[in-house]
Amino acid sequence: MSLALTNARQLYRKAFAIELIFLFILTALCAFLAREQLISFFLGSLVAFLPQIGFIGFALYLKKNEPVTHKAKVLYQSEGLKLVLTVGLFIAAFLCFNPKPAGLFIGYFIFILLNNLLPIALNMKH
Repeated sequence: MSLALTNARQLYRKAFAIELIFLFILTALCAFLAREQLISFFLGSLVAFLPQIGFIGFALYLKKNEPVTHKAKVLYQSEGLKLVLTVGLFIAAFLCFNPKPAGLFIGYFIFILLNNLLPIALNMKH
């Protein structure tokens, strides 16, 4: 099990590094192509990206020493943390920044897709 967790940690480190590069590139493109949507796009991207980091950090780093019999519980806890972070970040984005919904949700959905597809693509590469 330790080897599987080590491989998962390495996979998600690579995936997060690539997502961070995508975040900067897409935000820069947004700055040139749709400046009025820049903050909204960036906030939407962060709303998707940060809870995923929390999910993986909790499941693979903070709770790494949990017995195998409790791993399903850890995954449910991680998913709950991700949901709370996502809702909290959406609320904070709407209350503090008054974003444009189109830019916010485009950024959010792009990074939700990256969160799900990038680890699969990286895993298929091996």
